[in-house]
Amino acid sequence: MGRWFAAAVLALVLAGCAPEAPAPQTIPEPPGPGLVGWRPIGFNNELFESGYVQERELNISGPVRRAWIMLNLRESIPIPETGGRALSVRFIGEYRCAERLWRPLEGAWFARRNAQQPVHAERPRRSGFRPAAPGTLDGAFLDAACGL
Repeated sequence: MGRWFAAAVLALVLAGCAPEAPAPQTIPEPPGPGLVGWRPIGFNNELFESGYVQERELNISGPVRRAWIMLNLRESIPIPETGGRALSVRFIGEYRCAERLWRPLEGAWFARRNAQQPVHAERPRRSGFRPAAPGTLDGAFLDAACGL
């Protein structure tokens, strides 16, 4: 019995000397939307921390601009249609900068920043232009498009 006791004590001592298991690593967000043809835009406001524009669909000439814009939110927000949450949102829309109006054509919401892990897609039902007040999601998209 003495040998077993000594072996158990030795095992406990050696187990205490074992290195700690490494902390789990967090998965970093991809640098940008990870899609060819997207470039960063100098966009920063109280709701969003960064933004990107898709160069292929970009039209900034004339009174109506058209652009695919993706914005990363500072904090996740609820998506009423799904009950999920989003950290990134992207829309293609048409923008009338002088009148502060926009017409969203198609959009998508993502659980992770940089358009990663889609959670909701939408095609707005209203076909006309609508106001884009400062400090709102609509206003953020308009400000990003009109700042290009």
